[in-house]
Amino acid sequence: MSLETGTGQRHLRHPSPSVPLNRTHDGPRHHLHPGPPAIDRRVGSAVPVPALDVPALDVPELAEPDRSPPMTATVDDLTHDAAAQRPRYRIESEWAETAKRAIDLAFGLPLFALMVLAFPWVALAVKLTSRGPVLFRQVRIGRGGQPIVVYKFRSMHIDAEARLRADAALHRRYVENGFKLPSEIDPRITAVGRVLRRTSLDELPQLFNVVRRQMSLVGPRPALPAEVATFPADLRSRERVLPGITGLWQAEARDNPSFEAYRRLDLFYVENWSMTLDLLIVLGTLEQIGLKLVHTIARRRSAEAEILVHPTLATAQAAVIEARS
Repeated sequence: MSLETGTGQRHLRHPSPSVPLNRTHDGPRHHLHPGPPAIDRRVGSAVPVPALDVPALDVPELAEPDRSPPMTATVDDLTHDAAAQRPRYRIESEWAETAKRAIDLAFGLPLFALMVLAFPWVALAVKLTSRGPVLFRQVRIGRGGQPIVVYKFRSMHIDAEARLRADAALHRRYVENGFKLPSEIDPRITAVGRVLRRTSLDELPQLFNVVRRQMSLVGPRPALPAEVATFPADLRSRERVLPGITGLWQAEARDNPSFEAYRRLDLFYVENWSMTLDLLIVLGTLEQIGLKLVHTIARRRSAEAEILVHPTLATAQAAVIEARS
């Protein structure tokens, strides 16, 4: 069998004459029938070609290609999905946001007026008793884990951390107790600072943060980044609400610096918030401040009376207190 291309067309030569085939579909097999008889170019005679039985080929149909965009998942998507699955507390509702803002304005405006009146006197006391600025600025962690800058009247020495690290045992106790120490033994706190802390006057400048809606009057206290890095996973839920100037821990366990009390009360507040609870915390804080103020005045008068009775002993005690501060 050979090919001839002299005429520009492809055809088969005798003895296997070329026959154009017509394809029909009939049943499970394709029967190929001859078309018009082919002409033998050498003799000009027509040669019939018998019909051929060819098995049908089972060719699967190709599916349409999927032109939908590829599915991708980012860290933000996963975070959003995880946030959607977590329980939504009452304090996260829009109604709670409005109610807390109303409490902030109702109590915050009078306190702001108090701060304006107290500011020059507190600033003078801070400036005359220790070196450093009047206001203390510090980065804390707010709602959503975002860093915020909070303001306080300075109640510590400017070399506070060096003073704390100078006593290795005390610093270890500070770390093991959730970065907290009783103010009476904390070497970082100044004499005026102890009074400011007992009366919570050192927190008044944070009303600026309340006005800017970075904080609320009531809520978990904003923690330091170093503290947040050590928090267990469940305690990070405190970041779902605005931090507060005062909170349940300040009202109920102000004299208990243990980390367990801090954790338990913060989580209770987030999970069980109500307007009544906020009002009780505000009233409880005012009560604590009043009691501390009365206690401070009574202790001072007792110390003055002791000086008159035992001047030598009083002088020794004053020296010890001065050494600690």
